[in-house]
Amino acid sequence: MATRSLKRYRSAPPLVAPLTTGLTMTAAALAAPTAISRVPDSLPVLLRQPRLRTVMQSRPQPTVDAPAALHTSVLTVEGQANTLRTYPPRSTPVAGARLHRVAAPKAARPTQAAVGARNLHHPETSHLPGVAHSTEMSAAAKLVMGDGVLVPAGTTHVWDLPADIPFSVSAAGASALRIVAMDHAGHILADFEMMPQSQAVGLPANTKAVAIQCLGTPQKGFIAPAPAFGAISISAAPSDGFPAVGWQAGGLHQQVGSMAILGRGSYVRLSSPRATPHKGRTVSRGTTDISRTTLGQVGMETILPSSVTCVMILLDGADPTAAANGDLAIAATGATLNSPPFPVGGGHRRALLYDVTLAATSGAPPPSFSVSASSATGWEISGIAGLKGKAIDWANRMHGDVPPHVVPQGPLTPDGSIRVRLIPTPRGGD
Repeated sequence: MATRSLKRYRSAPPLVAPLTTGLTMTAAALAAPTAISRVPDSLPVLLRQPRLRTVMQSRPQPTVDAPAALHTSVLTVEGQANTLRTYPPRSTPVAGARLHRVAAPKAARPTQAAVGARNLHHPETSHLPGVAHSTEMSAAAKLVMGDGVLVPAGTTHVWDLPADIPFSVSAAGASALRIVAMDHAGHILADFEMMPQSQAVGLPANTKAVAIQCLGTPQKGFIAPAPAFGAISISAAPSDGFPAVGWQAGGLHQQVGSMAILGRGSYVRLSSPRATPHKGRTVSRGTTDISRTTLGQVGMETILPSSVTCVMILLDGADPTAAANGDLAIAATGATLNSPPFPVGGGHRRALLYDVTLAATSGAPPPSFSVSASSATGWEISGIAGLKGKAIDWANRMHGDVPPHVVPQGPLTPDGSIRVRLIPTPRGGD
């Protein structure tokens, strides 16, 4: 080692000597330390302005090339006048039959982008991002109170808010957005989707954090509904899916608290706290695979919008003996699931389809209802989805086979963004 150090690292060989070499062993020329009779209280640092706590980005969506619609135009017709326009001939339907289109053997199968989700946390939360990201987060805290912060499609910003200042959210752009207000424990106080409006939206009292998500740009001709819980997700869908809310195993969703996960147009309450791994540590906020988060959960509660008319519960068999003995409990609050359900599939994979009847109320119907499913060992709850239509129609559409993807993933379109501002709302008398 001495020869190696001499050749490569040092100009002289290392010196082997005791640790006390060079010490005089005389008293230090310093006064005695001050005696501490009582340790002062360590007060928490108050938050004076909004802080960008977490940035969650879902898996990038591929850009779909929409081919031009083909048509045939007839300019002149020999010997005929006022020729009527007719549809091309169609095949005669056969009762009980269905046309299955089989892909070519050498055709490429659709795959997802080999890119995972990204999570960035503020340095003050003891997670160390890069220098550039830390600088951008600090700059975003100033921009959100001024010109606004740009939120791209498929991205979710979680902001910590001062406890003594009420805020309103103002958004501008052509994309839809989702606003989720939470208290200090991560419990959801309000959740609604909307298109950007001219007036700012006030947050409920006791709001300590807000999650703002860009849902992407709807298709042309889309008529935006009134701001409500799951209003955009139940009305629009990406080009490769149909409108559906809820969650499904294998999907990437945003965890905004130790027991709260944002589904598509819905949110999930876990039965026990669960953390998300991030760079060798655990956090309570971040984009996570819901299959890992729900693993080991005996029961879960999914809150769905009241515009849902059909509920699909996806089950994966785990213990046939326990499943045969009735190890499955399903309940609903605020609505009635009409039984018996329509089962689809068989073996280890099964889907139960229920028609939904909202609970009768004297005034306006509630904005949401909850569906809970629980199983100890017989079944794994792999998804709860809310649909529009009748359960029998969806059962006939599936034709005895559960589709691999029921709840769409990602934003409506890969492009699109919104500019968000947080506006302090003066209280009465201020």
